[in-house]
Order: sequence, then structure tokens, then C-alpha cells
Amino acid sequence: MNKTLIFVVIAIGLCQSVSSAPQTAAKAEKKCPNESVRETCLSSLFIIASPDKTFPNTTERLVEFCGKIKETDKCIKDYTTRCMDPMGRRATQVAVAGISRLLKRMCRSNERRKEFVKNAGCGNAMIGDMRSCLNDYKMALYGAEKAEVKQRMPILCCKFHDFRGCVRKGFDKVGETVCPDSSREYFAHIADAFQSDVFDLICSNYEAESDKCNAVVVPVVQPSNDTKSLLKPLRNVL
Repeated sequence: MNKTLIFVVIAIGLCQSVSSAPQTAAKAEKKCPNESVRETCLSSLFIIASPDKTFPNTTERLVEFCGKIKETDKCIKDYTTRCMDPMGRRATQVAVAGISRLLKRMCRSNERRKEFVKNAGCGNAMIGDMRSCLNDYKMALYGAEKAEVKQRMPILCCKFHDFRGCVRKGFDKVGETVCPDSSREYFAHIADAFQSDVFDLICSNYEAESDKCNAVVVPVVQPSNDTKSLLKPLRNVL
């Protein structure tokens, strides 16, 4: 399966899970809305990391989804401007820009909307597996935070390979009847909007199922309210 398909999953998950420390100035805190506002904004746009969301599989649902994108963009921009430090703001803008731009192009074209609806069934058939795979990778990154510094990059890269393999098994599990080659190619095409070159560059020395990756040991971290964000451990590990 095209590796860019895997990256779209993590990119969307990253956007949904993005988090950063609020500004510390008392004046900024008074103006900053509750974090639930951020989650509401993001859950309106990003599907895979939202447990109650599915890919719009009818024209009516997709039209409704597209109608919220402009409002969601404004909500996210307002929150990041008022509540995040410069680093968190830049990371969020980079994470959101790709998927937002891609969805806007899709929503402006009748043909692209029809194509999205046509392939939504494949995505919905394995969305639970996608979320499970993403959560496993996220927890590995939180484990990497507790590992020795020299072990953090191997965990980041090798567990990303595991993540890709996990998603691949999800597509194989639902089978070609539900997810034919055309649907897989469609998701790969969508993923072209995201940069997989970053992982290719920093992980070039860690190949899947290599001796280096087989030797990786990840410290165990229990899920909690502090392990909801994917961006936080990514920033700390990198």
C-alpha cells in the first residue's frame, strides 16, 4: 500500500489531537476560551481521531461537512492566536493547513465530492482499526519521552513502521469487496497533500523489521488525561 496513505492517517490524527500550553500571561488567560472550544473546532474538521465521526457517505452529509470548513478555520485560527505560544501556533498551522486546503478543493468541485462519497464506505469500514493503530503509535511516542535520548528516534521511526503495517492489515481485513484498489488509490491521492518526506529523511537509518527496529524496547505508559495529544510527544521526541 502506498506509504502516503499511512501518512494521511497520522496527519489527520495529529491535527485532531494537537495541543499546546496556553499563554501564561494573566491577560491572555482571561481572553482564552476553554480547551473544549478547541476540541469542538477540530472535531468538526478531522474525522479519524474523533470517536463519534465517520466519513460522509452521502451527498447531503458531505455538503453539510463542507459548509462547516470556513467556520472551523476561523475557530482554529482564533484559538491558536489567543491561546498558544508561537511554537504551538506554528505547529498547529502547519498541521491544519494541508488537510484544510485539500478539503476546500474537494468541496468546490462536484466531481470531487462524488468521488469522495463513492470511496467513503472503504474508509468507514476500517475507521475503527485506523483509530486503534494511531492510538498504539501515540502511546509509543509517550513511551519514547521516558526513554534514554538515544532511544527516542529509534522508537519514533520503528513504531511508525509498525503503525503503517497495522493500517495495512486493516485494509486487508475488510477485503477488496469493501476496499477495492480504486479506493486505496483514492486515499493515496488524497495523501499527496501531506509531506511524508520528513519521516523518510529522519528515519532513513531505521528500516521496517531490521535488527535495529527489532531491538527497540518502548517504556510502558498507561493511558490518562495527559496522553490525549499526539503533537505533544512528537514535539518532545523530535
